[in-house]
Amino acid sequence: MADGLRIRLATAADAAVVGALHAESWRSAYRGLLPDAALDGDLVAERQQTWADRLGAGGTRRLTWLLLEDDAPEAFLSLVLEEDPVHGHLIDNLHVRPHLKSRGHGRLLLAEAAHAAARHDPAQPLHLLVLDGNWPAARFYERLGARHVETLEDDHLSGTRVRSHRYRWTNAGALLAGLGVTR
Repeated sequence: MADGLRIRLATAADAAVVGALHAESWRSAYRGLLPDAALDGDLVAERQQTWADRLGAGGTRRLTWLLLEDDAPEAFLSLVLEEDPVHGHLIDNLHVRPHLKSRGHGRLLLAEAAHAAARHDPAQPLHLLVLDGNWPAARFYERLGARHVETLEDDHLSGTRVRSHRYRWTNAGALLAGLGVTR
């Protein structure tokens, strides 16, 4: 890993940081895709509460990693093991600070998640949802070997229904191969 970069599991104490990163990413990537009122409202507090609930819930099915650069949190990814009986493990969130995109942070976090999924159940597929119109993210996942499998309606924020696209890898090994990572 590059100098100054490290990845660690997030804890309940990281909910405020993860929530703030999540809100910053949504405001940058989802402007024009989600209602302005949702993005301009108290999104930070809403996302922080969401992550307080998720990270405070305990259990072993959700793993959330923070990527730190020189000890500053710059990106995160959350993985829900065995989330769906058909689509397998869910990459629930991957968010990188907008000014740091295309520097490999997302790839590092995806490799971490793929390794964890492979340790848990290497045969299960991995999937994620991409908000309709977030074509840069869709192209990124396609370059890593993900295949579009369906389009569905999703509730990203309470009362806000949007179209999302499910992308899937056949298993963790396929994602690792797309990343150019050998086990």
